[in-house]
Amino acid sequence: MKITNSNSVAMLAIWAGLFGSLSIGIASEPMSKPLIDFQNPLVAEQWISVNDNVMGGISEGGFRISQDNTLVFSGNLSLENRGGFASIRTRPADLELDGYDTIVLRVKGDGRTYYVNLRNSSGRGAGSYRAPLKTLKNTWQEARIAMKEFEYTAFGRRVGGVGALKANEVQSVGFTLADKNAGPFRLEVSSIRAEKATAENEATAISWADSSGGNKDIVEMAAGAGQFNTLVQAVGAAGLVDTLKRPGPFTVFAPTDGAFAKLPKGTLESLLKPQNRAKLVDILTYHVVPGRIVANQVVDLPKADTVQGSSVLIAAKDGEVRVAGAKVIKADIDASNGVIHVIDTVIMPKDIVATAEAAGQFKTLLAAAEAAGLLNALKDDGPLTVFAPTDDAFAALPDGTVADLLRLENRDRLAAILKYHVVAGEISLGGRRIKTLQGNQLNIRPTGSFRVDEANVLLADVRATNGVLHVVDRVLLPTLSEPTASDKAMSVIELAIRRGVPLFNAGQPSACAAIYEVAVESLLKSHTNAFSDEDRSVLQNALGRIRSGHQDASEQAWTLRRALDMVYESLSED
Repeated sequence: MKITNSNSVAMLAIWAGLFGSLSIGIASEPMSKPLIDFQNPLVAEQWISVNDNVMGGISEGGFRISQDNTLVFSGNLSLENRGGFASIRTRPADLELDGYDTIVLRVKGDGRTYYVNLRNSSGRGAGSYRAPLKTLKNTWQEARIAMKEFEYTAFGRRVGGVGALKANEVQSVGFTLADKNAGPFRLEVSSIRAEKATAENEATAISWADSSGGNKDIVEMAAGAGQFNTLVQAVGAAGLVDTLKRPGPFTVFAPTDGAFAKLPKGTLESLLKPQNRAKLVDILTYHVVPGRIVANQVVDLPKADTVQGSSVLIAAKDGEVRVAGAKVIKADIDASNGVIHVIDTVIMPKDIVATAEAAGQFKTLLAAAEAAGLLNALKDDGPLTVFAPTDDAFAALPDGTVADLLRLENRDRLAAILKYHVVAGEISLGGRRIKTLQGNQLNIRPTGSFRVDEANVLLADVRATNGVLHVVDRVLLPTLSEPTASDKAMSVIELAIRRGVPLFNAGQPSACAAIYEVAVESLLKSHTNAFSDEDRSVLQNALGRIRSGHQDASEQAWTLRRALDMVYESLSED
């Protein structure tokens, strides 16, 4: 479409207001660059919403600019009709991000995990680079996401073989919700900006009080450096000064003042209150490891057990070392009672799920636990012992196995397999048999290292706040009876009723009827071998009656429900 000169001038004015002046040269680029000005009255014209309606879903998601000059992304997520996502994004424009490597957002969410999307000049259709954004409920927080953390995805799935995101090609920013949880959502955004890395500059700028090293203890070294004022204050509030002055030795992963500044607003102030001292002690001792571990030892360690009691996972790759996800920006600061390694993020003790997320090699396990409805149990219950298969372990299963297990009708089977990897209580490895939550027993035996059934233990005793993980190289498969065609069909009916009844009782009969209708269609299409001719006729007649146009939503829901109940009873008698 051709744009007239007047329209061109107007568009240029809009984008200049949204994304800053286009005349700033590279030499004068600041370390921080605002990407969107929500106070500009024209900003709403440059956002569009794209929901699962494009694929037949019925989710509702949109945006508005609030009276407080913030962007509000809200709506209702629906999983019906194979839907389940809502998104918004800016229209394409050259954002001129060459040289910038971090996206910084100030957001207030509802506790759900969203995705931040960046689209480049070569992006087509559903393809974009995205990174997760975990929000705190009703709490403003600043999120910093390095551009190298964005992964290319299409239709919600990671796509391999696509090059890394290039900052100078970014043309659009947006947000997506696709967490497989139906219901209302709300994300408020007050600012979006790009930044250049300053962590290395900050680390090298640290002026240690004792440059000769080794003559002062850890507390004295930190107090004299000038970049650990918040850490020193927190150590004092927690009553740990005398502890960190003891002979030790200790290894301290020390967050800078900048690292503490990245915490959500109000977090630090809350932790420093006397009533929260125990929690502050937990967090600070999670940064301390008994003994002296220098840099060339750290890079060879997969984990370290902290004074707090939990483990921190250590990853060394491409010359970069991360501890529990935090980057080590300066190492081997000698003190008289140990060694300090400077990190760019405050690390928090993690439950089993968060520990697995931080490791980065259990994405399939976590996705399976979510699909089976077990994720919250792994977060909240405990103590538990989890034998955690890596992504490579799942990839080694026969082609199509994982995809088949993730199907709704196989949810119970998936749950049984996952529970076979979990034991109640904290279990240390040794030659014995132990009963799993699934009911069957695992055989643990030492063979040089340890084996669990036929799996090798790659890493033992990774301790979380609610249990312990042992990393294994194979998916453990219990002996399970193969579900019959009737079992699979009954699972579809059970799931439909479980989801439909609460909606009907909440005054949403049309939503309930829609779920039942999808279930009936699925039964007739994919499970026809489970039914007699009479059963098929019951389902087909029910569809015909609700589509005749003579029934209201409540009558449709009851027509389909009665048909499902009749067929379920018939299947139960087989």
